Amino acid sequence: MLVTALIYSFVADDIRMAVLPWESDVYVDLSLVVCIGVFLLDIAARILKSSDYVWSLYFFLDLLAAAAILADIQLLISVLYTPCASGLLKTHKAGEKLQD
Repeated sequence: MLVTALIYSFVADDIRMAVLPWESDVYVDLSLVVCIGVFLLDIAARILKSSDYVWSLYFFLDLLAAAAILADIQLLISVLYTPCASGLLKTHKAGEKLQD
């Protein structure tokens, strides 16, 4: 199951952009969240199995790999990169001052 989640997480965003309609973004995002959950469960199992795993290089690489999947989640990206209203207001006021 871990290998399947790994392969899916590699190609899910590419398949979504190339083939799937935009309405399916929610389902792809949900499946990527499930993949992150599977990876975190694997990390937890490795921690319970071996005390040498915690704070090792492989521990940090596994965490980095799980965190990298966050960049493929469209809902998270749209929340992080949508300008807030106060930022838009400041930009609008600065534009008005330039026009005067």
